[in-house]
Amino acid sequence: RIQGPRSTQTLPHPAPLVQVRDVRGDAVYWVSKELLNSSHFAALKEAVSSIDGLVLGVLKGHRAVPVLAGLHARSDPMLAVYPGGGARFQKHIDNSAEDGRKLTVVTYLNPNWKQADGGALRIHPPKGPVRDVYPQAGRMVLFYSDVIAHEVMPSNAGRHAMTVWYYDKAEHDKAKAAVAKTNFTHANVSDQVRMEARDFVRDIVADSSEPTGKTLQQLHTRA
Repeated sequence: RIQGPRSTQTLPHPAPLVQVRDVRGDAVYWVSKELLNSSHFAALKEAVSSIDGLVLGVLKGHRAVPVLAGLHARSDPMLAVYPGGGARFQKHIDNSAEDGRKLTVVTYLNPNWKQADGGALRIHPPKGPVRDVYPQAGRMVLFYSDVIAHEVMPSNAGRHAMTVWYYDKAEHDKAKAAVAKTNFTHANVSDQVRMEARDFVRDIVADSSEPTGKTLQQLHTRA
């Protein structure tokens, strides 16, 4: 079982704790590469290493999933906590802007979870019926980041999850090159707006990003 600090006072700096109540009902904590290698997150590092082994060591080269052949990098882990009280995340697609993310992997950390607690991940496949996956401890869900629409149903109890994204090299390189060539200049746009646009796009395509609350809100709207 992965266990981390239980309060913001014990969280090692500088990974951000982000909460945007009008966008999504969870608090989000991004674990940088430096923190992942620290003693605070030893169990998380072991879990992420195992997921890397599955995705990059097995699925990437498997003939049954040729769409994953171009995987080359992973995002920082994102820890999300839904506090209960009906907290949810509305329907969206993770990568609707060709930012390079190809595979989403979610691992759940909730022992003794009951269906009455709600909080199911509702998956909307392009074809076929909607499916609900309840966030029971040890359960892992993998889906295509640029195809599968999904949502988190209202959670009636504290709900914990860890998510990582794996990038397709060709699309990721193209997205980063587009950012590098973009100067976001426009005669009627203020410097502040240009800076926010720049930071927003860089957050989308970065291998390891620590989005701000405003960026999360923009990402949700974009999705």
